[in-house]
Amino acid sequence: MTDSNTAALLEPPVPAINSLEMAAASSNTPLTRFISDERAGLTDLEVTPDSCIARLEQSQHQSYPDHYALPDEVSLVSWNIYKAQHQNLASDLAHLNSSTDILLLQEALLNEDLVNLKPFWRFAPGYKSGELQSGVLTLSRWPATVHCHFAHVEPWLRTPKATNVVEYLMHDGQRLLAINLHAINFSFGLEDYRKQLDDAIAIIEHHKGPVVFAGDLNSWSLRRGKLLDERLKSVGLEAATFNQDNRTRFWGQPLDSVWVRGININSTEVPVSSSSDHNPILVSFNMNHSPVPEDSARSVNTIASVQPDNANSQEDSFNVIEN
Repeated sequence: MTDSNTAALLEPPVPAINSLEMAAASSNTPLTRFISDERAGLTDLEVTPDSCIARLEQSQHQSYPDHYALPDEVSLVSWNIYKAQHQNLASDLAHLNSSTDILLLQEALLNEDLVNLKPFWRFAPGYKSGELQSGVLTLSRWPATVHCHFAHVEPWLRTPKATNVVEYLMHDGQRLLAINLHAINFSFGLEDYRKQLDDAIAIIEHHKGPVVFAGDLNSWSLRRGKLLDERLKSVGLEAATFNQDNRTRFWGQPLDSVWVRGININSTEVPVSSSSDHNPILVSFNMNHSPVPEDSARSVNTIASVQPDNANSQEDSFNVIEN
């Protein structure tokens, strides 16, 4: 166990208060309610894919106190909560939260009710309307070692879609990488969608341990689904399956999914909920401590692109809903 003096030296420096926390400070809610992992000096923060990769590599050689370590069995929820617009969301989320270790939320709001669901949280800002800031929120029972967030812009609406990358310490010294992503929705073709995926996959490619990749992936067309499968399978990820698949669909294709690597899934569930326009995904798993095969982390540049076909289907050109 790391002694207190060593732990103090190893803790990352506390960064300056960001604009989101300044907004919280100007509200009627105490600032302490809005102190994230990185603001509390628990977690390193990076805000570009390249700097994220560098920070994650440094983390592999750093020691952390024992209370950072995850147990071997973990449960999570991935859910687009529709900007918390439904009145019964709070009760539904509280019920799910009570039996869950990690929450991966999309279209989350930076407010007291949500950030207080778990002791530790990291936020990636996305769309903002007036004082209402939404984004991608990752909460957990344990602090993270590294947090990265960045955004890609919707080609039509020019609004950001956020990616949240969180690294957790495991008991055996390995790291669990948890990527929480809200994918680009409105676009012609696949290029912008592909770029967002590839920035996340480049991070997975450099990570040698277990991975969870989840979120509202807006895989509403066959071509998007094919691209998603090719990209994620190229770095050794496998999609979670469901006996009763109640995932929200558009044009028959699921919008949300959970992918894993180096992890044994124990159970999955997709309960039907009326408190969002998406149903939540529940996954419980234990860590598979076998090494990740070298060929599961190939360079993104070696992945074959999904080329446009001759189909004239409208679904392959653009989406007509916002998720």
